[in-house]
Amino acid sequence: MLRVNNYSVTAREYIFDVHQEDTPLKHKSQPKKKSQPKKYIDMPVNQTQLDRLTHNKIVQNSVRSKQWIRQNFFTKRLEILEPFIEFKMLRYLKAQAAQPTAKIEPVLVAQPKMIRAKMRDYQLLGLNFMVNMHRQNIAMILGDEMGLGKTLQTISLICYLKEQEHITGPSLVVCPLSVLTSWTSEIKKWCPSLKYIQLHSSQSVEQDRQKREVADHATDYDIILTTYDMIKVPALKSLYSRLHFNYLVLDEGHKIKGHETLTAQAVRKIHAGNKLLLTGTPLQNNLVELWALLNFLHPDIFTTLDPFHKHYDLNNNVIDKSFLMKTSNFWNNLCYVV
Repeated sequence: MLRVNNYSVTAREYIFDVHQEDTPLKHKSQPKKKSQPKKYIDMPVNQTQLDRLTHNKIVQNSVRSKQWIRQNFFTKRLEILEPFIEFKMLRYLKAQAAQPTAKIEPVLVAQPKMIRAKMRDYQLLGLNFMVNMHRQNIAMILGDEMGLGKTLQTISLICYLKEQEHITGPSLVVCPLSVLTSWTSEIKKWCPSLKYIQLHSSQSVEQDRQKREVADHATDYDIILTTYDMIKVPALKSLYSRLHFNYLVLDEGHKIKGHETLTAQAVRKIHAGNKLLLTGTPLQNNLVELWALLNFLHPDIFTTLDPFHKHYDLNNNVIDKSFLMKTSNFWNNLCYVV
């Protein structure tokens, strides 16, 4: 019989559980044992992991050390930036502009000694543009027509970083399959001392070999060459995410002008100290394509595409000429056109 069913009636009140003799004796509570601290097992770390972690930390520290210089670049261009950014970002940059900053003087650099070619004057101008943007950690665009040496200028930038700033470790170059062979041949021709690896193959066995090589020896290379098709391969996502590249270079960078495409989303997930777009094709359809490039280069600054869509919409026959002039002015600050 249940204890709760034991009751008596007194003055029309039910008194439950009156038969205390049926109640089991309570045991003396034993003292609680002190909880032991959790033990964590340290997994062995091999040299490859240590090299990768060390390289990643160097890239992160470099970006962090130049953060105030980068902000200074944008605060000096508030008047140009204002039509293109959200109010909260504009307010933040204005607050940063009130703080004292050191002036960064532009430098004039010569052709790197590692380059086995006589660079032309406009190519040296392109190199100087990239170096001075690099010193401020500003992502940039190098635009010119085909055959004027975007590849050579990019190689010369990597050589400069290695010679003058002693930056080692890989930069990632993403290009269309049609120009992958051109990249390998130009590296061999203009700077054979740069160590590179190609991460693209139609054969699964060769793909696995390349993947293992990059996973085990990525920090030994100066350039990792891959294609837009390989960037989207799910099996390689972890390979890209574990490494912080010195530079992320997109050859024919206009391929990400559709910001919702798989390619555009994939390259945005790659960690890099800085970014460089190479393009020889002008934007054709609308200013949203321009925003897609700027958002890739500086996602913290260009957070909304509304201004670009509002002032230039061919579907609704909206063309704001004054806005287009402001766009051209700002474009010239981030892009070097030969």
